[in-house]
Amino acid sequence: MPHIETWYFETSAVNFLLDSLSIESAVETRKLQNSKGRVWRISPITLWEIMMTSNTEKREKLIYFCQHLFSESLLPTPSELITAYIHQGAPRVEKVRPLHSHSEIAKVWIDLVSNSKKTFKIDHNELRSRAKFIQGHIRSIHQITKNSDSIITLADKNTSTEISLSHLIRAAEGVENIETMHPNKIKFYKISMYFMLVFLCGEADIENQSIKDFWTKAGIDSTTERVHFAVKELHKLLHVGPFATMALMVISQMTGKYPRGLWFDCMHSVYLPYVDYFFTTDMHFQTLQHAIHEPALSQKLVFLKKDMIT
Repeated sequence: MPHIETWYFETSAVNFLLDSLSIESAVETRKLQNSKGRVWRISPITLWEIMMTSNTEKREKLIYFCQHLFSESLLPTPSELITAYIHQGAPRVEKVRPLHSHSEIAKVWIDLVSNSKKTFKIDHNELRSRAKFIQGHIRSIHQITKNSDSIITLADKNTSTEISLSHLIRAAEGVENIETMHPNKIKFYKISMYFMLVFLCGEADIENQSIKDFWTKAGIDSTTERVHFAVKELHKLLHVGPFATMALMVISQMTGKYPRGLWFDCMHSVYLPYVDYFFTTDMHFQTLQHAIHEPALSQKLVFLKKDMIT
């Protein structure tokens, strides 16, 4: 069976194509690319970012354009990718598997692509509120990148415990002695650990059902117990996989003030190992490209320019 290439388009690339192609051209482009064994795909992250566009006319134009250009099958949510990665044992190279989201937004998207007269019913204020709540957690990363130790509060129904990231890293198996570790490596591990706590243990994703299911199957409800389990059993996630990629994304951007789009950039970066090409116009991904030391990954990034579209 011939390999079907997956071409992923981050939100800035979608905006770029909207300014470059008509709806008719979008329809013909999808037909042509499919005939060549290339599927142009977006993710729930792309759609969530589009739906947060405050300008209603621009938002609906983007959605309508996507309905005509991209596949009806969304890539999995970051939560779906993370839990599947854990189930495979956190390998350096994952087994090939179908990459289709089973999230609620993915089910709606299939319907919208089949009938372009339909659109999302959006509670815009609620969506932005949920996203800002999660982004608020990510802001703490700015302090971590300055090599200051961050104290994490583990809150359960009746109790709360404060613990430092350094303490958790010392407790994780497979991590060398933090006392003799290079400061940049300490920074990397702290950020990876923070993402594991926030996204996996704290379920901080807009659509997090797969993480809820993961903990239900593990029989662990308490946040504190989740953290202890993750540090002891899932320490590989500090070195490789989605959280490690997200940590590189953070480190590559943290040279000045906190970047507003950091959370979405981190979420998009998770898709890099899973696609054949990753299209963007966001130069933050160029700094990520320089931070990645695996040519097989960095070479997937394609930066769209006007002269590429005819």
